[in-house]
Amino acid sequence: LRLGESHAAAASQDYVHRAHLCLQVLTQASNSALRRVWLRDCRHSYTSLMGDKQALVVEEAAAIVHEEVSQADDVIDFHHLCKQKTPMALGVTAPGSEHKLGYDKQRTIDGRQPNTESTRNTRVMQLSGWSDPVFVEAHMRLGHYEVVMDVTLANRTSERLEGVALELATTSNLQLMDNPEARSLKPNESARIRVSIKVSSLEAGAIFGSVLYQASTFTQERSMVVLKDIHLDVTNFMLPSHTTDVEFRRMWSDLEWENKVIVNTGITNIQEFMDRVVASTNMKCLTQFSTNEGGCEFLAANLYAQSVFQENALVNISLERQGLSGKLSGHIRIRSQTQGIAMSLGDSMSLIQKCTG
Repeated sequence: LRLGESHAAAASQDYVHRAHLCLQVLTQASNSALRRVWLRDCRHSYTSLMGDKQALVVEEAAAIVHEEVSQADDVIDFHHLCKQKTPMALGVTAPGSEHKLGYDKQRTIDGRQPNTESTRNTRVMQLSGWSDPVFVEAHMRLGHYEVVMDVTLANRTSERLEGVALELATTSNLQLMDNPEARSLKPNESARIRVSIKVSSLEAGAIFGSVLYQASTFTQERSMVVLKDIHLDVTNFMLPSHTTDVEFRRMWSDLEWENKVIVNTGITNIQEFMDRVVASTNMKCLTQFSTNEGGCEFLAANLYAQSVFQENALVNISLERQGLSGKLSGHIRIRSQTQGIAMSLGDSMSLIQKCTG
């Protein structure tokens, strides 16, 4: 032990602690409880851990085998280069083109699954009021590096509206790729416009907009309808990924931005809290929950995800259930390559703690 603690050997603290435990077991060989924990329970826990890791490797290998791969002769659609008269530019999508453009059909602007009728409605965002002369709603879809908005403009008046123009403005991390042209709308007529917005960096962004129109051809005055702001969540661009424990520790020491969130929630079940965190942040939990079976009162778990820009996001969660009150206490530490990811994930963690229903 002295050699391991010296500068010549420079053994890690884990090895020194392990050696101390081994010496204690040897000096207390008559202690049956210590022998049971050391020889049987530890072996059982290690066997369960290795079994979980092996099952994870098999699951990932099966996912790679069944992953859909595009064929060599598949057509690649560059919709930004399409002519204005093509169906793509007019907002009509050809069958199967959404997959070729890289859109994830299972992801929407709020990260929900569009498999039920209720979630289909949540994919459409209402941007104006029902009483406004021009009703506006947008269908948001997430690509790998862009956000595509299918905006519907509806004339709810009995007059012809001239020069109906959709004007959008974005924050610095978002770039508007298309400039929608002004058009005329007959009474009760609607039109659809497709707008692409490029995501240049993974930070919390917002889209602001308004609709300008001219109600009568005899006047030059133009009216305006201010649209509801659209805020993009960073978690929509996070992809659950897997990494080893050694690589996780290496990245944890390399990443400079950290955000620490104190756990203060009405949720009393550790498993329920972790399920909500994983579902809301779109991250992968690297800690196997089978090691936490048996009503354990504390948990330390690691989560990992990568952004579409290959930026790493690490989360360490330390939870403990209080004996008398049953409330969860602890902290959540977030580390990432950029400040925007760390702050946005921290806001998501704080919002999860408020949802107790």
